[in-house]
Formats: sequence, structure tokens, C-alpha cells
Amino acid sequence: MASVRHQLFPKMQTHAKPMIRIAQPPNAVGWGTRQGFLLGLLTCGLVLLGWASAASASDEGGQNPSFTRIDREVQAIKREMLDINRDLSALEGELLYPPEHRLTVFLSLGSDTLMDIDALKIDLNGNPLVHRTYSDAEMKALRKGGVHKAYIGSIEKGEHVLRAQLSGTGRRDQLFDIVNSARFTKLQGTRYVELLVSESTLRGVPRLTIQSW
Repeated sequence: MASVRHQLFPKMQTHAKPMIRIAQPPNAVGWGTRQGFLLGLLTCGLVLLGWASAASASDEGGQNPSFTRIDREVQAIKREMLDINRDLSALEGELLYPPEHRLTVFLSLGSDTLMDIDALKIDLNGNPLVHRTYSDAEMKALRKGGVHKAYIGSIEKGEHVLRAQLSGTGRRDQLFDIVNSARFTKLQGTRYVELLVSESTLRGVPRLTIQSW
């Protein structure tokens, strides 16, 4: 792999420039070094992917062994790029939303819940945080036990009031609009809030429960 990169791009390392630039806060020790390393790998991989795609297209379906080998290497690089992208996203989240101020809100469905959620609204201390809709594919994932990260951001320590509103269609195609609110205290470390949507056992009426920890 190293020999292929050297033959194709002998001067890549001296001319490659970062494609993504993330601001470095004053207290982010070591971030610049790791960011540069990851972005260098990302840039190199993207250039190689572009070359290999063009080369494969020009081969017009031939069985050239060299292109077959490059294709395998390209697939490996794609997997590496996905890992690097996840690392960058995680690092960016740590910088933008430090744990001492972070608030994360999840949405989940109770077991055997058949409702369809059309829209979700979340307010914090009277200020809007989230206003979004859910697709059929997202509802399918929620019914299978998936959890949706509805919001992640930074808040100050102290008392807060979170208000959530859900609208949609329940059993027998009945429209619903439910609202609930909860008070919590933001202390040191990340604060998690779960919006649990379920149905009453007897009538199947939608319920919204807010839990925090």
C-alpha cells in the first residue's frame, strides 16, 4: 500500500492541505497535533479514492490485476475514512460541548408502541431547542428499540425546566398532541434527559414521560 501511494503521489505530503478546519480552543491540549494527523490521513485517502475511481472507470470493466488490487485497497481506505470521520466528530463534540456544560436529550419508544410521531418540540426555560419531524424510516427504527439523540448542547449549571411536545397519530388513526415538562438541576458532568413515549395499557392512549440523570 505504501509503495502504491509513493508511486502515484510522490509529493503529496509536501503539497497536501487540510480540507477541514476546526477552531482550537485555548485549553485543547494536544488537539492540534491529533487534528493535523487525522486530517492528513483524510486528505490523502480522499485523493487516492478519487484517483482509483477514475482509474477503475477508464478500465471499462477489464480484469487488470493491478486495478483489482487497488480496488481492494480503496475499500480498506473507505473503512479507515469512516473511522477517522467518527473520531473527528467525537473530538469536535468534546470541544463544542464540554462535559461540564453538556445536555443530551434522547427520544425512545416503549415496547409494543404503535403510534406515529409527526413532530417533536423541545423548549428549555422557555427558549426553543428542537422542532423537527420524523420519517417512516426513523419511526421504524424507534419501534425496533432505537434511540434518537434529539438534542446535544451546552447549558449553565443550576435549575432548568425542559418542556416537550409531541404530536402524531395513535391507534385507530386518532390524532394526539401531548405535552409534559420536568425540572432538573445541572451539576458537574453531562446531564442526560430521556423522553419516553409509551401507551396506556387499557386504552392505548399516548403518554410522555421525562426522565433525567
